[in-house]
Formats: sequence, C-alpha cells, structure tokens
Amino acid sequence: MRFLIIADSHGSTRRFDKAIVAFEPDGIIHLGDIERDVEYLMDVYPHIPLYAVVGNNDPWCRREAEKVIEADGVKIFMTHGHLYGVWDKGLRIAERAEELGCSVALFGHSHVPVDEVYGNVHVFNPGSISRPRVGEYSVGIMEIENGEAKFAHCDWL
Repeated sequence: MRFLIIADSHGSTRRFDKAIVAFEPDGIIHLGDIERDVEYLMDVYPHIPLYAVVGNNDPWCRREAEKVIEADGVKIFMTHGHLYGVWDKGLRIAERAEELGCSVALFGHSHVPVDEVYGNVHVFNPGSISRPRVGEYSVGIMEIENGEAKFAHCDWL
C-alpha cells in the first residue's frame, strides 16, 4: 500500500497532479494548511482515499487536529504539528503517538523534512509542497507492506 504524504500546500495545488501521476498512490494523507487544497483533492481524485487533519491556517475547518488511521496493520498518528512545538524534530509528537499505540507519526507545520525514529515510533514530515524552508518543494511516500512502513522524501516536484 502506497501513500502520498503532503503538508503545507498553502493554496498551491499545481504540484499535486504531478505527484499523483508519478506515484499512483493507494491513498493520500494531507497534514494541514490549507483546507481548500484538501477539497481540490477530493473533487479531482474522488477514487483515491484521502485522510486529512486541520492546520494552524485552517481556522474555519471542522476537521480534527489529530487523527489515527490504520493501514495493513500499521497504526498511524497524524497531526499538523502546531500544537506540539515541532522544532524538536517531532519528539513530542512521537510521545503522543506512543500514547495512542501508534508506530508511525506524521506531521507538517515546520516546512522542513524529517525522518527520525524515537523508541518504537517512526516520525516523518514530508516538508512543504509549496513553501519549503530548506531545500526544494517536497512530498513524502509511505510504503506499507506486511505490517512494516518505509518512507522516502521526494523533492523533484
């Protein structure tokens, strides 16, 4: 199972299509900032399951700030990150994921790619698809097979 992980699109959907065509995801995860971009994905790709959380720039949105999903035996904690002080590369998010029994924690907000392991939790931030703070525009790919998640950043968008 392959997921395309997007964060911090901030109203720019032009790279979505290229990433979706390139990776042919089984699901899309959007980690917040901006809700109308999530609506674009739902309208244009209704056949691809979409999981999303609200970001700090989505005050009008009724979507939750945290979500737990399960895919192929892997429990995944999703949050934008603004409630967790993400400048520690996701340590507090890893602690929250562990509290919830998740082995994966996904977040955005910092616009900086992260791929770290804290204890039993793999923490991943795809960076930003529209406004990177370091490096290039980026998304993440999460491949889940036989109950194991593997991650990669893609910055050629």
